[in-house]
Amino acid sequence: MNFVRILFLVLFPFFFLCSKADGVITPVTFTYGISKTDYKAGDTVELIINAKIIDGWYLYSTEFAADGPIKFE
Repeated sequence: MNFVRILFLVLFPFFFLCSKADGVITPVTFTYGISKTDYKAGDTVELIINAKIIDGWYLYSTEFAADGPIKFE
């Protein structure tokens, strides 16, 4: 019984910390807008999408070079 208690005391903090390491990371945040605010049916507007990326993270193009994916610029 004493072994079970010691095992519990040793393993419980480990499992607790591992469950907290499961946090959601959002490396990219998007903002969007349109090119003009006064438009009517039939007008052409541009959808402008901006992406802010955390340092060390990258977006990749849907095209591939011979040596792998291409970083999106």
